[in-house]
Amino acid sequence: MKDFFHPAVVTLLLWCILVLIYNVTDHELYDLSNRFYWALLLWIIPFSLSSILICKFDFAFAHCLSKKHNYCVNLLYPIMVVSLIVAIYGLYTKGLYYNGDNFFNGIRAAGVALLNGEEETFELPFYIRIPSTIASYSLIVFLALYDDKKKKKYYILFALLLVLFFVFRSNKSVIAQLIFSLLVVHCLGRKISFKNILIYLAGFVLLMFAAHLLRSKDSSEFDIVKFISVYLLSPLPGFDNILNNHYNYISSFNGEYTFRFFIPCLQLLGFDVEVNADSFNLHNWTYTPLPVNVYTIMFNFYVDYGFVGIFCFSTFLGTFFGVLYKYAKRNYQMFRVLYANFFYVLVFQFFSDNFFTFMGAVLSTIFFTLFMYLHISFRKTIIKKAINE
Repeated sequence: MKDFFHPAVVTLLLWCILVLIYNVTDHELYDLSNRFYWALLLWIIPFSLSSILICKFDFAFAHCLSKKHNYCVNLLYPIMVVSLIVAIYGLYTKGLYYNGDNFFNGIRAAGVALLNGEEETFELPFYIRIPSTIASYSLIVFLALYDDKKKKKYYILFALLLVLFFVFRSNKSVIAQLIFSLLVVHCLGRKISFKNILIYLAGFVLLMFAAHLLRSKDSSEFDIVKFISVYLLSPLPGFDNILNNHYNYISSFNGEYTFRFFIPCLQLLGFDVEVNADSFNLHNWTYTPLPVNVYTIMFNFYVDYGFVGIFCFSTFLGTFFGVLYKYAKRNYQMFRVLYANFFYVLVFQFFSDNFFTFMGAVLSTIFFTLFMYLHISFRKTIIKKAINE
């Protein structure tokens, strides 16, 4: 079980469990067609093979990024703590503006409005917006501090603020990111303890239920069976429906879903392309028969490029996660932090694409982490050069 967190193992295990649950439980959702299973194989096989094969190669650049820099983390720690406090206050203020009775629901409403491209009717002052932006990188610093025993007391304070910040954001995906990143950074490279895994999974389920109930307008009508059916299983028949019907989601060009982040850049370069008005599928509802607007990680790639897209992007993501895992397993700190941070993308692949959809956040996270760790390697190089001279 030493490779339990390998991307190929996670992907194969996840889909096997989901397909088994889907076929043996009474969930009242539509049956899956053979076309779905072919698409699923086209996703799993290239992803698994590429993530396994890439681990056979060694990359010189990785050896410059094997350790964290304590001074950099020490500098960022107090900044992140202050930023988290301010960001939590900002979320609370925004939530109350959108819904005075339930600020969690208000925060959710504000987030949906932002994805819809609606003009914000409430804008936080700059002295709250700036710390809130900084706080979005707090998880990276938190993960880098994980093994620093000297800061145990400060770490507990950091942890409490971080959990509060992620819960206040009232989003299931970010809660998954928090819990699974902690699970990976705690267990990767150590002896696997299923007790620890169960504890983290229980925490994940509890926080997911809490986020759902806190932001609901009427929690008294909560149906746990429907909740599981909607969030765990319905994306499968949702995507199956896309595969078996000729829906035209493309409004401008092939690639507008997968590469939506780069559209403003293409427009600046003079390309005649337009942003899809509903690229986040907030209004693309499908009935399974339960209403659903999430279609697994394969949706964007299939809508843009068909089955070829599923094959190509599964290979790309398998390679990406394979490289991260290879060096995370060797305890190269930067790769360990990044793999833990992005691990939720693997877990939520049954739900939607959280990699290309939020490419801006992905790239900024990578660059921020590189900034922390490249600083170390440059400093060490200068010191070694001075000693040799």
